[in-house]
Amino acid sequence: MPFIDEKNVIQHGKFKNRLITDIIKTEPSYCLWLKSQPFVQTDTKLLEIIDSHKPNKDALTWGKYKGRSIKEIQIIDPGYITWLRGNKFVQKNCRSIMDQINELATPE
Repeated sequence: MPFIDEKNVIQHGKFKNRLITDIIKTEPSYCLWLKSQPFVQTDTKLLEIIDSHKPNKDALTWGKYKGRSIKEIQIIDPGYITWLRGNKFVQKNCRSIMDQINELATPE
């Protein structure tokens, strides 16, 4: 049985019954691991899908908006940006996120 079906739905493992394109957005590390697996090396369709959807380097890698950029989050939930901005852990440990948040406040 192939890893993904004709609709690009995963058929095995912890993300069974989910679209591979959704997993690429939210679990980029899983996709890197997946590409390293021997059974994937012969699945050209799967490799093409993973390679054509490069993960967003500015996306959050944790939390309820995992896989989304700060700009996307600002549009859908500005209160979450306010929360991130005031979070001591984010201020201390997530310089890139804070830089992106600060850019939101700066007119282009």
